[in-house]
Amino acid sequence: MAKTKKVVEPESKILRIELPTVPNFPYQTRDVTPPKGVVLILATECGYVLGDWDGYHFFDPEYRKIEPVYGKVLHWCILFAEDGAVVMVEEDDD
Repeated sequence: MAKTKKVVEPESKILRIELPTVPNFPYQTRDVTPPKGVVLILATECGYVLGDWDGYHFFDPEYRKIEPVYGKVLHWCILFAEDGAVVMVEEDDD
């Protein structure tokens, strides 16, 4: 199982994630509907970004629509934790 590595730089609030060389789950084309509530690795026209699918749109971790910010989503892949569990989107109970 490929591992992901999180590194937070103190001088910025950007979270850098080292993506696995071999994805944990095969990349799917945009035509295949992804599951809701899971973290996805999205291959966009501008590069890779983490996001999720709400059933209608892709969103980044700041809950911005992916396409206006990063361009069209070309492929997606489910992100798995080191223990093999699917990484779920955190729900805020505000």
